[in-house]
Formats: sequence, structure tokens, C-alpha cells
Amino acid sequence: MKQLPQTFKRNGFTFGQMEREGNVAIYRKHKGRISSFEVVLIQSHNGRIIMGEVIPPSEFYPSSEQWGTKGWTLAEADYHGAHRKFLELLK
Repeated sequence: MKQLPQTFKRNGFTFGQMEREGNVAIYRKHKGRISSFEVVLIQSHNGRIIMGEVIPPSEFYPSSEQWGTKGWTLAEADYHGAHRKFLELLK
């Protein structure tokens, strides 16, 4: 299975994995001076065929529609809050 990268870019932001255990992870999201932490339940699929193209099994970031149930954003200076949410999700 293709894993979610530790570092990736999306919508002009850079995401860097700070911590991960199983499918629970903390990413730092930043662009210039703008920064926050995101705690996510990493999603996965067992492979798909989309418009005739075979997509191998892989992990992916929660969608915008899943925010609040599979992904949470915490303030720039709130790594401790992000870590608390991370530990809560591991239980």
C-alpha cells in the first residue's frame, strides 16, 4: 500500500508529518508566516479503477467533508492541544 507522504504540498501549503502512530497523525501546515497543526485519521482504499485507470491501494488525507470527524485543525501555537487530540484518538 502506498503510504501518505511525510511531506507534501496542497493549495499552496506545505504539510509536514510531526508524529504518527497507526492511522493517527499530526501534520504541521504552513505557508509563509501562516501555520497550524492538523490531527488526522489517515484514510485508505484497497485500490480503484477511475475512468479505466487502475489506482493502486493507498493512503490519503481526509477530505474537506470529513473535517471535524476525521480531521481537526488547531492553532499555530497549540502543538500541545494537537498532541492531546492525537492521544485521544489513539484510545
